[in-house]
Amino acid sequence: MDLETRRQVVSDLVLLRAPVRDAIAAVRKFPWDCDEELITLGPTELRAVIERFLAGDLSAQDLEDWADTVEGRDDIEFAPDEMTDLIAEVANPLLFWAITPESMRNLADRLSSLGLAT
Repeated sequence: MDLETRRQVVSDLVLLRAPVRDAIAAVRKFPWDCDEELITLGPTELRAVIERFLAGDLSAQDLEDWADTVEGRDDIEFAPDEMTDLIAEVANPLLFWAITPESMRNLADRLSSLGLAT
């Protein structure tokens, strides 16, 4: 598959323009390694996913699976650098904290307090 197709699939995952399971299945057709970053996952994108969870559009498992899938991919840029750690926290609830409405509201507050998202 060509780079533009990959860019579209990775963008669909980051922006969740498809159901989580479908977006994950599509992106897994591509290797983790990539010579360039095709999309940026920043505070705005993370906040949008958190808001979907808080609205009941995503389950805690969906959110964890999404974060686990985007975490560490070479074709996704995490900017600013703090985003890497925040995604790791969501992807690894057993190491950090359970994904609950309260923990996600706290994460959204952290994004705001860091000046990363409003």
